Amino acid sequence: MAGMDHRDHEHDLDRERLTKLYGEMDDAELEDTAYHAGRFNDVARETLKEAIAARGLDIQLADLYKRPRGVTLLALLVFLNAAFCLLVVILAFTRPELLSTALIARKRLSPEDWRLQIGYMAFFDSLAAGAFMVIGFGLWSLRNWARWVLLMMAGFALGRWAVGLVLVLIFAPRALGDALMTIRPIGLLINAAIFWCLVQPEVKRAFGEPAD
Repeated sequence: MAGMDHRDHEHDLDRERLTKLYGEMDDAELEDTAYHAGRFNDVARETLKEAIAARGLDIQLADLYKRPRGVTLLALLVFLNAAFCLLVVILAFTRPELLSTALIARKRLSPEDWRLQIGYMAFFDSLAAGAFMVIGFGLWSLRNWARWVLLMMAGFALGRWAVGLVLVLIFAPRALGDALMTIRPIGLLINAAIFWCLVQPEVKRAFGEPAD
């Protein structure tokens, strides 16, 4: 559908191109586009109103979306993760001895091995920092792809925990107590809260996705 092409790019289209785009839509496509107009800028909304009025249709544009408070908190949380990863990268180049102490104590590495481990840490944390920044900006600007990425990350974490618990119950039920002791409740609760937040109807609408 023609109306689907510009929902994430309405800020890149001028009035002339928008007028042509809306003019090529049929009535059903215009109605569908109006439903998603909550994320459009002023030029796109005004041009869409003119296209609807020119055909004499009784179609109302969706109200402007506001970023839900939960999404704002999630975006800040993702930015915080990016900042932490970036801090690790900076420390790897400026104060590697701070990281080496933790690595040697945690992984029982020999002093000659920690340099290689810090190099790996800096590389992967730099990738993670970039990924978190992209996802954070996506959430901040209400891009639905960012919502889906975070939703899949939280779902994967919860699914991995659930599968592990089921395997313990099936193959080693006597070890259930020990398995539960290894669970990090804070991480589990955070991922559950993220998943719950991102599937709420008002959040889905804010990202331009129809709420069930």
